[in-house]
Amino acid sequence: NAQNRVRSTIYLNLIVTIVILILTIPLIGAFNIEGVALAYLIGNVIGAGLVIWRIKSPREFTLNLLKRNEVTS
Repeated sequence: NAQNRVRSTIYLNLIVTIVILILTIPLIGAFNIEGVALAYLIGNVIGAGLVIWRIKSPREFTLNLLKRNEVTS
């Protein structure tokens, strides 16, 4: 959002929400309320995977993020 990429944030949240809703129906029947938690976990792991996949250089991005946190700490 800070970089005016609102559209990609909306699409990512939409994908995660759809995955969670689709997985909740069969998993709630198999695992009760824990199935909802499992669907939520799977949906968010998929969302995180999409973010990592879209970053051009995940290793460099992570190292720069860690360097910034060291400077501010």
